[in-house]
Amino acid sequence: MSLWRTGVEWGWAREGISGLRVSGNDVIFRYHYNSGTVVVRSERELEVGMVHFWEMRILTPLEGSDVIFGIGTDKINLNQFPRGHVSPLGLNAESWGLSFYGGKQHNGLRAAYSPMFSQGCVVGICLDRSRGTLEFYLNRRSLGVAYRNIPCDPQVKLYAMVSSTSARSAIRLMNSTSQKDCLQLRTVQALSKRPKDLKLLRKIPGYKILLRTYWFLLMPPAYKPIELQLIYNTWLANLRNIINGLYDWTY
Repeated sequence: MSLWRTGVEWGWAREGISGLRVSGNDVIFRYHYNSGTVVVRSERELEVGMVHFWEMRILTPLEGSDVIFGIGTDKINLNQFPRGHVSPLGLNAESWGLSFYGGKQHNGLRAAYSPMFSQGCVVGICLDRSRGTLEFYLNRRSLGVAYRNIPCDPQVKLYAMVSSTSARSAIRLMNSTSQKDCLQLRTVQALSKRPKDLKLLRKIPGYKILLRTYWFLLMPPAYKPIELQLIYNTWLANLRNIINGLYDWTY
């Protein structure tokens, strides 16, 4: 039986951001069809000395100038671009991001990193604030460590962020967790790369509890296209209900 589980330990901030609607774990960007770039961030700081992991499912087609998933410091002005269409995450030294076009970006420099992705896909992010690394996942497959220069200074406050210029684009936070760095975590992390040894440990009762604690290190099978389409259709119906409560839905 899979030890993978879902649960949201922290969610999205709900205040201080214009052009954004947060409903539970869902975020709808530019739901007024207003111009500009909208940025959402996590309600909780991603603290130093911990490993943070979260996954987001893309509920709608992505289009427009850019949609970026990543992290940023508390110096990022979430309402900086009310009219311009820009790619704010990674635009300067205060943030790091992955565009849906497939490029990673930091300090204004963009480089090829992943294939392009859109509706139905699942974007995962692992931030290690002990070792200073940032790693992205696409449909539960690692894309490799994107950056190794993440600040581990406790004075630098980092948050999960997503920016979008795409009208009525929507994502859902599937799960999120933050775990303190310790020997147990690093042991499970090392074993995750040794399937045979991990299989033996799964049979030991005491280790089952340990593996459940660090479930996010044990990546489950990647989504198949048909599974992604079924997921998308289900959440699209829910999204329509949310939007129809305030506005007329148009295709």
